Amino acid sequence: VNRRCGPTMEHAMGSGAGLPYDDYATFEVSLDRLLGDAELRAALGEVSERFVRRRFGWPVVVDRYVNFLQQVLG
Repeated sequence: VNRRCGPTMEHAMGSGAGLPYDDYATFEVSLDRLLGDAELRAALGEVSERFVRRRFGWPVVVDRYVNFLQQVLG
């Protein structure tokens, strides 16, 4: 994840996944690491999937939307 991109860094840090990079050289190192380590890829994928389900799964999104509407319509 590009370290200079706030939203993607926030998601990477919040999920506990992602390999931050600053420039092409660190991007290349991160990519080589991912390509060469199946266990790391699997682990990052698992924590990422849990994060997405916890934050953006349909039940969560629907609950947030319902809460928003209840506040607006009061």
